Amino acid sequence: TYNICDDKPASQIEVAAYGAKLLKLKKLNTIKLEEVENEMLKNFYRDSKKVDNKKMKTFFNYNLKYPTYIEGLNHIFDNNI
Repeated sequence: TYNICDDKPASQIEVAAYGAKLLKLKKLNTIKLEEVENEMLKNFYRDSKKVDNKKMKTFFNYNLKYPTYIEGLNHIFDNNI
């Protein structure tokens, strides 16, 4: 099993906060896990973990085009994707 991820393990909140910063949003609207009604979604976020991609990169001898979510989101933002 290979965890496909970038070089900067981050929580969903960190990634969303960076995206909000690019969009010049003042504040993210967050909800507490207890407020999520869908049980499958609640379990996903409860069990969500930061992962390491060293095994994937070593096995496939692959360098990511956008090594972290920062480069990826910057590319999306800069290119109006």
